[in-house]
Amino acid sequence: MKNKIYYSLWIGMAISTLCTACKKKTEEEADIVPAKQSVVIKNLDADAANKNRYTFFNLLTGDTIARSDSATSNWHLALKGTSILVNGGTSGPGSVAAAVYTGLYDELINLPELEFRSDGASPAIPPGSGKGWYTYSGPPSHLIIPIPGKMLLLKWGTTTYAKLEILSYYKDMPSAPTASSVSRYYSFRYVLSDNQGRF
Repeated sequence: MKNKIYYSLWIGMAISTLCTACKKKTEEEADIVPAKQSVVIKNLDADAANKNRYTFFNLLTGDTIARSDSATSNWHLALKGTSILVNGGTSGPGSVAAAVYTGLYDELINLPELEFRSDGASPAIPPGSGKGWYTYSGPPSHLIIPIPGKMLLLKWGTTTYAKLEILSYYKDMPSAPTASSVSRYYSFRYVLSDNQGRF
């Protein structure tokens, strides 16, 4: 009889230990955020024909938006040359705001504390060499080069965020662009956050 009691107690302890281990493992796994697949956009024409027109882009669909929809909230970014506008504030009826963040794209998992701004007297994404996402080499090459470790963070609504890294300003993403490289073709990657602001 005693052997049966001891055996039952042993079984009970083993099950309890196993459940505790499973629970701990489940809690640890809950802290792990699986890597999300970035959307990669190549050769987005940002007024390469110099017609002084913006190209409107929707981050949710990954597509350009017709200029006839420029007065709607159907777009998030508008690009023309090195200028990037967001659909919010003075640039559109949307709620998009942006900030420039310094850090490594792949290492940014949790949304940092930043001040997001919509376009106003000045664009939310600062234009000019060294002020936002690029540097300008000046003559004779006149190259626009994305700054390593700079990315754009965007938000709209209350829970939607995106991190975006511009990879190239030249057609077909040459690794070492020259003065003869065709400019105003953006290549970039981005990923949307989950509803907790994690990428």
